[in-house]
Amino acid sequence: MERLRKYGFQLAAISSFAMLFYSCGTSKKTVAPTKVNVVHKELTRDDRDEVMADYYEASKQRILGNYDRAIEVYKQCLKIQPDNAAANFQIADIYEFYKKPDSAIVYAGRAAQIDPSNIWYQDLYAQCLQDKGRFKDMEAVYEGLIKNHPDETDYYYKLALAQIELGEYEKAADTYDRVEVKLGGFSEEITKEKIKLYETVKDFTKAEAQIQSLIKFDTTNVQNYVELGDLYDLEGKHDESFKLYQSLEQRYPHEPSVRLALAEYYRAKKNDKKSFEELDAAFKEPGMDIDSKRRILLSFNSVSNGHDSLEIEALELCSSMVQAHPNNPEAHRLYGDFLFREASYNEAREQYRYTVSEDSSKYLIWSQLMGCDIQLNDFTDLAKVSSSAMELFPNDPQAYLFNGVANNQKKNYTLAVTSLSKGVDYVVNDNALLLEFYSALGDVYNSLKRYNASDSAFEAALKLNPNNDNILNNYSYYLSERDTDLARAEQMSKLANDISPDNGTYLDTYAWIFYKEGNYANAKIWEDKSLAHGGQKDAAVLDHYGDIVYMVGDKDTALDYWQKAKSMGLNSDLLNRKIQDKKLYNK
Repeated sequence: MERLRKYGFQLAAISSFAMLFYSCGTSKKTVAPTKVNVVHKELTRDDRDEVMADYYEASKQRILGNYDRAIEVYKQCLKIQPDNAAANFQIADIYEFYKKPDSAIVYAGRAAQIDPSNIWYQDLYAQCLQDKGRFKDMEAVYEGLIKNHPDETDYYYKLALAQIELGEYEKAADTYDRVEVKLGGFSEEITKEKIKLYETVKDFTKAEAQIQSLIKFDTTNVQNYVELGDLYDLEGKHDESFKLYQSLEQRYPHEPSVRLALAEYYRAKKNDKKSFEELDAAFKEPGMDIDSKRRILLSFNSVSNGHDSLEIEALELCSSMVQAHPNNPEAHRLYGDFLFREASYNEAREQYRYTVSEDSSKYLIWSQLMGCDIQLNDFTDLAKVSSSAMELFPNDPQAYLFNGVANNQKKNYTLAVTSLSKGVDYVVNDNALLLEFYSALGDVYNSLKRYNASDSAFEAALKLNPNNDNILNNYSYYLSERDTDLARAEQMSKLANDISPDNGTYLDTYAWIFYKEGNYANAKIWEDKSLAHGGQKDAAVLDHYGDIVYMVGDKDTALDYWQKAKSMGLNSDLLNRKIQDKKLYNK
C-alpha cells in the first residue's frame, strides 16, 4: 500500500477531524518509535475550537501548495496541543517531501509514538528512518506492521529492502517467500528480486533455480534464457553462456537481447569485430526500442572522441537505426547529431530536415538545422529555415539573428534590419547573444550607408565587450573605408591584433588604416604580414596590396597583384580600370 503523496492524507484527516482529540484507539499497536518527550495537555472547549480552526486553515494552505505557511499553522496547533498526532504527521510529511530528513523524523516519530496504531504514521516514520539510513529501526517498524497487518503486501517489500540494506540477505529472501505466499503462489516480479538478491551474495545455485522457475513459468520469454546466460557469465561459465546464446540466436534470430548478449560476450573476449557485428545486428531490429539505442549511442559519444574507428562505428549504428525506424523522427535526429559532430553538415541537414518535417515542436532541432546552413554557407536555405523557425518560435531571438545574418549575406538589407531589430527585443540576460545582434546590426547598417546607426550599434557592442576582436576589426575597417576617425580606427585595429595576433584579416585591416592615413611604409609592413598569414588566399587583401605597393613606387608588382585579385574572383569597375590603365584609382 503506497502512502499518499501531497494531498491524499490531509483530506482524509479533515473529513475525520474528531480523531484529532482521541489519539488512543482500540486497534492493535505496532512497534513504538524511539521515545520522545511529548507533553499531554487537557484541552478546554476553546482550545479544541482553536486547534480545529488552525488545522483546517493549515490543511487548506497545504492543498493550495503553500507548504511553508501550512507548517507554520500546524505548529500553532502543537503549541496548544503538543500531542496532536495528525498535526505532527502533516508537518513530517511536508518535511519529508521537501527532503528535510532531520526535521521530518522528529515529527514523524512523535506522530507514531502518540498513535502507534495508525499505519500511516508508522509508514511515514519508517520512510524517515530509511531517509536517515536507520535500517535496523526501519526493519523493526515493518515487522510490527506486518504482524498486525499480515495481508498488506507492500510492507513485505519494504521490510526486504531494509534487510538487504542491513546485509541480512537470507532474511530478505525469506521475506520475499512470505509475500509470494500471500500473493497466492509464483510471482514473476518477486522471483526477479530473489535472483538479484542471490546474485548479490553469489549464491549462484539458488539464483539459477529461480531463473529456471521463470523459464518454466514462461518458456516463450527469451529474456529469461538471456538471464540464464548472464548468470553463467557471472559464474565464469563462459563456454556454457556462449553455447546458450548461440542456440538462442538460432531459435530467435531477430531478438535484440540475444544479439546484445553476444555483443557483450565478444567484447569481453576482446573480439571487437564480432562484438560490433552483433551490436549492429541488434540496431537493425525494429524490436529494439529507440531509447535503448540512444543509450548505447551516447556511450559511444562519450568515448569515441578522437577514436576514428569508434566514430565510424557510431555512424554505422545510426544508419542501421534509421533503417530499422525509417519513420521515427528521433532516430533521424540522433543520426543528424552524430553527422554534425563529424562535420558532415550536408548529410546532417538531411536528417534534421526529416525530423522537423515530422515533429516541428523542438527548437533545438531547428537550431541544429540552421547551424548546418551556416557551416555550409547556404544563406538562401538559412533565410528560409530561420523564417519558419521565427513563425514557430516567435519569442526565440536566435532565429531572428540567423535570419538577419542570412538576409545580410543575400544583400536583403532591409529584411535583415527588420529581423534583427525585432529579435534583439527578445534577448533577456544574455550579453553574448546581445553582442551578436549589435554586431550584425552594425554590419547591415553599414551596408545601407546608415553610418550613424552602424556606429551606434558597434559602440553598444563594445560597451558589452570592449575586447571583442571581431567587432573591433569590423568597426575599424568600416571607419577606414569611410576615411572617418582614423585615429580611433587605428587604436581599435591595433587592439584586435594584440588580442588575436597572426590573423590575416585583422592584419589587412591594420595595414589598410595606415594606407588611408598616408603611412604607406607601415601599410606595406603590415600587409606583408597579412600575406604571410593567409592573405594570399583573399582577393581583397591582394587588391589592397596592389594599391599599397603602387603608392611606394612598385607599379609592376601592383599590377601583378591586381590581376591576381581578379583571377581569384574579385570583379569591380574600379579594379578593371586599375588593370586596364595600369594606374591606381581610389574611386
